[in-house]
Amino acid sequence: MLKLDALKFKLATLISIFRYIYLQYVHDRVYSTSNGYINGYVLVALLLYLLGVPLYLILAAVGARVVYRKSVGNEIVNTGNHPYNVIMFFIMILIVVHLTPTRP
Repeated sequence: MLKLDALKFKLATLISIFRYIYLQYVHDRVYSTSNGYINGYVLVALLLYLLGVPLYLILAAVGARVVYRKSVGNEIVNTGNHPYNVIMFFIMILIVVHLTPTRP
């Protein structure tokens, strides 16, 4: 059975809180300044890379975000801090952090 590690849960919570703050205050400026090159997919991939997540999990997380955004309606997708988006991002980060092998 998969054991829930409190440290990994706290890390996923902290990342989700920072994502919420980023979307609320900074996202529009960064997106328009970079002409759309720096978007959510790039930032998620960069964040996971910096956390030491293997490439196959980064690709799975970005792919899951694409599937999620295609499967829900535009009124949810285009509202950055919609509760569904916040919850799904947290679950994605929690799963990825738990699947990442720990280094000694």
